[in-house]
Amino acid sequence: MFKLKTLKSIGFKRLRIIKELTFPDGQMLIFGRNESGKSTIMESIHYGIYGLALRPSKRASNDDLIAYGYPQAVIELAFSIDNNEYNVKRVINRKGTNVHELVILRSDGKTERVTGARAVNNLILEELHGIDSDALLNSCLVEQKSLGKLEAAVRAKRIEAMTSLLNLEAFLDAQQDLKKSSKELERKNQETLHKLSKAKQAKTDYEEAEEKLEKVQTNIKEILADLKETEEKRKKLEQILAKINRINEIKGIVNTKTSKVDGKKRELKRVKESLREAEEAVEIIKQIEEELPKARLRFDKVDVLSTAIENLQGLESQLENARGDEKRARERLTEAEKKVDEAEQASEQLGQLNKRINKYEPAKIAQDLFSQIESSSKEFHTKSIEIDRLRKEEPEIKDKLEALNESENLIDQLEKQERELESTKNAVAQKRTIGFGLTLVGILSIIGNAYSPFLLPLGGVLILIGAILVFKNVLGGYDLQFQELRTQRENLLGEKTRISEYQQSLEKNKRQQKENEEALTNAETELTSLIPQLPSSPREYSAVLEIENDLQNSVVSLRDLIQEDLRTLVKVTTKRDANKKVADDFESRKQEKDKQTGLLEDQLSEVQNLEQQCRDIEEKHEINTEQADSIKAERDESQKKLQELYTNREANQTKASQKEKLAADSQRVQSEIHGINKDVAGLTEERDRILSESEIDLTKEEKLRSQNEELKARFTRLNTEKKERTDDVKEAKNVMDKMSELKNEYPKLNERNDEELFDLEAMRKAVILIDATRDGILGGVKKRIESHMVHFLPALTNDRYSMVRIDKTEYRIEIFDREAKRWRGKGVFSGATQDQFSLALRLAFALSTIPSTRGARPGFIFLDEPLSGFDAPRTKGFMTLLQKELPKYFDQIIVISHLEALQDEFQHNLQLEAGQIVQ
Repeated sequence: MFKLKTLKSIGFKRLRIIKELTFPDGQMLIFGRNESGKSTIMESIHYGIYGLALRPSKRASNDDLIAYGYPQAVIELAFSIDNNEYNVKRVINRKGTNVHELVILRSDGKTERVTGARAVNNLILEELHGIDSDALLNSCLVEQKSLGKLEAAVRAKRIEAMTSLLNLEAFLDAQQDLKKSSKELERKNQETLHKLSKAKQAKTDYEEAEEKLEKVQTNIKEILADLKETEEKRKKLEQILAKINRINEIKGIVNTKTSKVDGKKRELKRVKESLREAEEAVEIIKQIEEELPKARLRFDKVDVLSTAIENLQGLESQLENARGDEKRARERLTEAEKKVDEAEQASEQLGQLNKRINKYEPAKIAQDLFSQIESSSKEFHTKSIEIDRLRKEEPEIKDKLEALNESENLIDQLEKQERELESTKNAVAQKRTIGFGLTLVGILSIIGNAYSPFLLPLGGVLILIGAILVFKNVLGGYDLQFQELRTQRENLLGEKTRISEYQQSLEKNKRQQKENEEALTNAETELTSLIPQLPSSPREYSAVLEIENDLQNSVVSLRDLIQEDLRTLVKVTTKRDANKKVADDFESRKQEKDKQTGLLEDQLSEVQNLEQQCRDIEEKHEINTEQADSIKAERDESQKKLQELYTNREANQTKASQKEKLAADSQRVQSEIHGINKDVAGLTEERDRILSESEIDLTKEEKLRSQNEELKARFTRLNTEKKERTDDVKEAKNVMDKMSELKNEYPKLNERNDEELFDLEAMRKAVILIDATRDGILGGVKKRIESHMVHFLPALTNDRYSMVRIDKTEYRIEIFDREAKRWRGKGVFSGATQDQFSLALRLAFALSTIPSTRGARPGFIFLDEPLSGFDAPRTKGFMTLLQKELPKYFDQIIVISHLEALQDEFQHNLQLEAGQIVQ
């Protein structure tokens, strides 16, 4: 049996368990607040056994597992399997390699030590007979909020968990081996089938190639005979066509030469025409040489006059420009004289303008003082208005206070009456209390009459006095009067509040009057000190202000006057600056005047000179500018005539120079025509000879050529076909050589395929047999689970549900709902009820799936927060199950809960706080 012994966990998440925690037989409760480390104890046990975390995942990083501030986490777990003891130590380092160590103390006294994560994990799994992490978590380790983990898993995972716990791995291994061998054999058979298919195809290809080879060899013989016959016909026909081609060639040459003769005749005609034109050109040149001297003389005379008129026009244009320059020079001189006059006047005005500026300069001082005067006047005006307002407001407040004085007196009277009534009420209440006390003492005295005879009359007297005090001092009337007085006073409290507000307003009014009067006096004092500082030039500014009479309007008037004087000052200053600038420019302006005078004299001299030159040209050539157009026209006409003579002479000289060449060309062309005619006669004679010797019918030329083309095509086609048939022979022989070996293997491959198919069918039936055997075992376990659940459900659900079954297909639980009178899936019930179903399933699963004969059967069950959502009756049922039923199957029952009230229900209790054991 697999049982827990001790645990030490330091730095693993929140745990600080330095002293060994012992797990005794019986029921044990681990409780504490949230995040106290309760669930981490189960995580530590799981990590100690399998080296795997639970949260955030089984492959969590070291930083996720080591507590903040710790360099490492250490877990030491001791457990036993039958008489063997196991001590596991795992050290998780934040930096570096983790340490894993397992020490086994066997029942025969031998000790075995193993280190390294892989070696330790494999040995523990072997000692547990294959119970892995998932199997334990699905049976004896129930995580918080994971009651439904088992049925939430897919069907394959649930069957895998049952298989692991039932030690059915041998079935799975055998099944996997068979499937693996079957897949290997299937792969091998596919290869065999592939080879068989290739061999069958090779056999077919070989037979087809053999048959094809015989046909092709016969066909080649026929093609060779046809080729020989076609070649003989083609040679005879080509000899005839060669002669026809020569006749056609001669015909083409004759036609070409005939065309050439025609061209030469046309060329001869053009040469004779050109020779005639050359002779005419010689005569024309003689005439032109006679006219040229006269035309040249006329052109030279007109050209001289044209040059003179052009010079005269240029001089007159210069004269016109000079006269324009003279006019502009006179204008610039006038402008310069005007500017000199302006400078003289500006110098004379500077003194007067400076006097005016000095007169208005004090306006700047007035402007500087004005801002202070304006501010003080505004303050004076504002405070005056505010004082008037406050003085008017004061009698109004006083009148309101006088009207409310009567209400204030009445409130004081009501408060006094209320205090007196309260005092009287308290006295009456005190008397009633004394009366009740005396009555009680009297009753006690009468009761104690048996002890003393004097107590009876004493008790009667005391009761009488007490009754008198009680009945005479009734509180009801006082309460009514007290309520009336309070109502009257509360009705008047609003007026009392207004009285207080008016009194505060009156005090505030007087305080503000005083403050404003002081501010008014200060403003008046400041104005009185500022007004005498105002300048008296250019006007008496202080005379404008009237403090006692309409101060604000007088301040506005003063501001307008100051602004007006400042504008005048700016205007005069601007004018003075402009005049000063003009006066300062007097010398430069005078120099400019002298310069313009000199320039005007130069322009007058140039105009006179140009006028004299124009007169000289007119007198010399007896011309004027009015004749310019006629002289230009006459010059252009004479120049055109002279140019025409030169052009005609040059053109005719070119023609005349070709006269001798043209005569030679005429002789040459006539000789060429004679030679070509001689060649045509020889070719015609050759053609006639070929026709007479061969007896060729030229009308059948097209038919002969068509026959020749057909023979050529047939010859080419037969050669191609011969080559193809030769290739077919080679291909058939290659196929036969290539397929010979595969063809011979075909019978062997066919036999091998039959053997492999037989083996595959045997393996398939073996897998079916294993599945049927395993399903039979799982079916028996399913019935045990259902039996245990039927036993647990009434206690966990307060007898509400008692019938349950597991679906054969999906292995999901169904509960019989007595109200609905049908089987229903777990998901339709409330969350808490689902947890109770899941808890029953987990307990039944743990009891049913681990056979008692298995050496590593867990002897403990660990439940983390199983009572979440349980009400009081169902909690009681769970505790009954925990105390009476589960101990029959588990020596150690450990429950984690935050409910401290369960302490009395457990034999052993463990309290955690911040990861440490405190009780």
